[in-house]
Amino acid sequence: MKNFKQKALSIILSAMLASSVGAATISASAAGPGGSSQGQNSSSSASYSGATEISTSTTKSGASYSSTTGGQNALLVSGGTSTLTNPTVKKSGAESSESSDFYGTNACVLVYNGAVLNINGGTVTTNGSHANGVFAYGTGTVNISDTTINTSANNSGGIMVTGGGTLTAENLTVTTQGGSSAAIRSDRGGGTMTVNGGTYTTNGQGSPSIYSTADVTVNNAKLISNASEGVVVEGKNSVTLNGVTLTDTNNKLNGQSTTYKNIFLYQSMSGDADKGTSSFTAKDSTITTNKGDTFYITNTDASISLTNNKFVNSSDGDFMRIEAAAWGTSGSNGGDVTLKLSNQDVEGNIIVDSISSLTMNMTDGSTYKGALNNANKGTVKLTLSADSTLTLTGNTYVKSLTDADSTYSNINFNGYKLYVNGTDISTGATASTETEETTQAADTQSSTNSTEPAEQSGNNQPPEQNGSQPSGNNGNQPPEMPTDSNGNPQQPPEQNGSQPSGNNNGNQPPEPPTDSNGNPQQPPADNSGQQTTQPETNTSGETTATEAPSEQVTTAPVEQTEKSADTTETVKKTKKANTLKVSAKTKTVKKSKLKKSKKTVSAITVKNAQGKVTYAKLSGSKYLSVTKKGKIEVKKGTKKGTYKIKVKVTAKGNSSYKKASKTVTVKIKVK
Repeated sequence: MKNFKQKALSIILSAMLASSVGAATISASAAGPGGSSQGQNSSSSASYSGATEISTSTTKSGASYSSTTGGQNALLVSGGTSTLTNPTVKKSGAESSESSDFYGTNACVLVYNGAVLNINGGTVTTNGSHANGVFAYGTGTVNISDTTINTSANNSGGIMVTGGGTLTAENLTVTTQGGSSAAIRSDRGGGTMTVNGGTYTTNGQGSPSIYSTADVTVNNAKLISNASEGVVVEGKNSVTLNGVTLTDTNNKLNGQSTTYKNIFLYQSMSGDADKGTSSFTAKDSTITTNKGDTFYITNTDASISLTNNKFVNSSDGDFMRIEAAAWGTSGSNGGDVTLKLSNQDVEGNIIVDSISSLTMNMTDGSTYKGALNNANKGTVKLTLSADSTLTLTGNTYVKSLTDADSTYSNINFNGYKLYVNGTDISTGATASTETEETTQAADTQSSTNSTEPAEQSGNNQPPEQNGSQPSGNNGNQPPEMPTDSNGNPQQPPEQNGSQPSGNNNGNQPPEPPTDSNGNPQQPPADNSGQQTTQPETNTSGETTATEAPSEQVTTAPVEQTEKSADTTETVKKTKKANTLKVSAKTKTVKKSKLKKSKKTVSAITVKNAQGKVTYAKLSGSKYLSVTKKGKIEVKKGTKKGTYKIKVKVTAKGNSSYKKASKTVTVKIKVK
């Protein structure tokens, strides 16, 4: 790994062991380890030399090994199965040849040729460029635990595999200081690395906690990157994090990078990693980004799977950026990403450029809050389970939307628009979700008649006609009144104008004036049933009643303009948005209280609900359930840990308010 593979080079090796102790020669041909097809038609050779070589099975305790010579291993293990307890291994001396990165010729400890080395405790220290700590190459296998590893110069990783090597680490303390010195590192030909526990810290430029051209799995460990990306996956390789704490401060740009990011998936085209899908999986982990974007993907296909992680971005970076950058062929070097969220909360924008794509699947009560493809450049396909929730913080553009909830009640438009293949669905979705937030969004899209509810904005009447019909709803009048000759609602203005007695005299029985004043179909002149008290409005003559001054229209009560036609359908549309408010708190339960019986806690607060309230568990821990009264029940015998449950709270509504649902996540800590 050199400045994220700026220099393209392809070498493969076939090992030839020398019979003499302490030295071995390796030939390299053009085919490339791991089947890489990116190599040059060239050959080169590398020689192994160890200050101490172990070629047969050996068991030692407290032994010391050292080398001060460049290109020489302090300890070279070439055969057998050996166990070293509390060794002290030191390496100084630099090497500039890339064979040190590809084959480990300048590593402090190198294991190859089918040998197996077990290290328990002790220290490994290097001071020299390209001097990696513990290195497994080819068919070599390393099992190392409770060891402290420190490297101080450039291109000096902590633990490393290439050429298909295997390394298993447990409870290590690894610290690197130099540039291009990942704590958990791999290079050409990759291999398999499994890390359990421990702390892995890097301080140099271009030195992520993990640089993977291999299959790397890290469990219950702490990863700290103080200047570089946190995790880098190159090409057809993978990183899996389980219960990991990753903290990244990428404050130094490296090589061709122009952006700051935490988790970086790409293809360098150097030949060090096969083309294919870069994979990143994280579960039950805490991932903190102190500068830049949380994810950045370029010039590769990528598969990202996230389950029950906590993401923190203390900067102004985006959650994910998928775009072309300096690697690959211009015009075809974007990213194609599949993002799977399961019981996962995510917040932050997702940027997709014009030559990139995103397929995003949300399941098991996942939530996403942000703007997705806000610039409307990339191709995005979005799938939502019924119990997953989307909350917009900006206009969002997707090519396709598959939502298991056909009413879109799991989408909070929040005043923004969601375009599906160019069509804005937010208005229709607002009408069906019946939540407070989306109703407010609909209000901002209503017609120019501000007294009309949002549902009436679809009226085919032009705005000025709507404004001239303040009494355009006669729902309060007896059915026979519209047929009264004094207030016939079906007549055009000039016909009504020929019936002045129905509108302009005070000798009518009380009912007819009321009828004519509430006539919903008449222009302004037809609302003049009270003109007997305002004679100035009749100065133009009874036959020109349609020219009544506009102030007569504005005196109509607002509640009349808000009434709909005398049908069941429009009455339903006048219902107000439910004022339901729901919040949740994290609760702590003592394990001792759960030994003999279950425990019930109040963690959900419901306010301003209109109608009967019900509770339903959507997803979450098998140890948690929700009662009919909204309390969280913790199962008897639940062990220490943090558990989550996603609950859907529904207010049924009533004759005045619509039905509404809110989904909240409750955390229960058992201590």
